[in-house]
Amino acid sequence: NMNISFAHLTWRFQGRPDTAAPTAHDLFNIKDGDYAILRPPPSKCDQHATKWGNSPIWLPFSAHATINAARALARWELKARVAPDARRTTPLFCGPGGINSAMTEGVCDDMFHGLLGVALNDKAAAKEYSIHSFRSYLASSLLASGCSDIQIQAALRWASAEALAEYKQINAEVYGGWILGAEKQKLTGLRAAGLARLLPQTDDLLH
Repeated sequence: NMNISFAHLTWRFQGRPDTAAPTAHDLFNIKDGDYAILRPPPSKCDQHATKWGNSPIWLPFSAHATINAARALARWELKARVAPDARRTTPLFCGPGGINSAMTEGVCDDMFHGLLGVALNDKAAAKEYSIHSFRSYLASSLLASGCSDIQIQAALRWASAEALAEYKQINAEVYGGWILGAEKQKLTGLRAAGLARLLPQTDDLLH
């Protein structure tokens, strides 16, 4: 969301009450069990914040996870050092002008494709992806970890099940696990048509 500011980010350290003004000490000493808490503004799919407006995004800190949003945000807070009274007017994700400059959609796309081109060592291949590729990756990873469709939809704040169906991908291991699991089941359920029952009595049968 390009309209998100530092005011939409709060923190929970060591179980203390949430704070919108993290200190350098707290950020340097962040540990497992702490959270970065995002309350995004209304979005295209939830323009009046009626569906997800009361549901914050809980980002748990991990010192060892390969990808960890809370850890990255803590480092960014330490770098930006935005004053409490300036958090509402300071974009959380900055543009080329640095802190206080807004990241536009075009800049975000250019940066994404540029970094991905370097990572893949192929600028043309990078163009095959978009920012939404991250959403597809997360949806598929949540599915593989055992999350239900409802949980995935809530985590990614999709307004409809149709949007979820478009992005999630079932990998070979998950699909294979379904098949292997099915082979071990002994089904005892019967359809009504297969149950024993008395023949209906009619006038023809009685004579």
